[in-house]
Amino acid sequence: QQVKVSANISLIKRKSWILGTTLGYRLTSAEAEIGNTGTSYITTSNDLHYLFSSLNLTYFSSLFGKRMVYSSSVMLDGSDKHLERVRGMLTATMVLKANPRTKMTVGILASIDPSAPTPFVPTFSYEHKFNNGMIADIVLPRSLYLRKFVFNRNGRISFGSELDRTAFYLYNLDGTDQKYEYGQLDVNSGLTYEHAIGRHFMLTAKSGMKYTPSGRVFKKEDSFADPVYKITPDPVFYFNIGISFNPFSILGKKK
Repeated sequence: QQVKVSANISLIKRKSWILGTTLGYRLTSAEAEIGNTGTSYITTSNDLHYLFSSLNLTYFSSLFGKRMVYSSSVMLDGSDKHLERVRGMLTATMVLKANPRTKMTVGILASIDPSAPTPFVPTFSYEHKFNNGMIADIVLPRSLYLRKFVFNRNGRISFGSELDRTAFYLYNLDGTDQKYEYGQLDVNSGLTYEHAIGRHFMLTAKSGMKYTPSGRVFKKEDSFADPVYKITPDPVFYFNIGISFNPFSILGKKK
């Protein structure tokens, strides 16, 4: 079970750049039996607190006659006990096409994070608005959705799949002072409903099937690719509900 609260806040906005921050908290109630042999297991049952924040700078420019969007983020995360890790992320995105019906971009993401599986990830996005009000929204490698606004654009229903990551820190797992991190990549497929509350708050409810191809416990100083334990959960039904703050929410804008 998970509860997640997050806020995206713009601190300074100018014509060519935006400085903002992200604040978030996730509570995961988990019970697991973790083992690396047929007879050796560790059982953990806890409410696990994960806190994260970032300072984000976005810069708008042009290259080869195309619109460019550059962004950089410095991210902090940890638990209710300790600040654990400082990460960095850089992105460069070129807008290939942008008109009232279709938007398409390509780019590259660089992660400055020793625990990341790979330091570079290519990105691609495509959005197209059909005449019947449906919207194809593809953001690779993260999500693939078919969306539709409802309730005079105060709500939006989406059907599709997205990648998500669950992470938290573990202490006293083996009776020592060694700190561990748990990271889990999920493929969530199903329905999402978003509803604007006022101008900037958004209620989000998600339900469907969760498939987890990879869940791993690794030492904090190591990487996701060098686990102590590997976990392969069975596909499960999920339901998540959360609220977020975003001053640039697309919901609530009347067109």
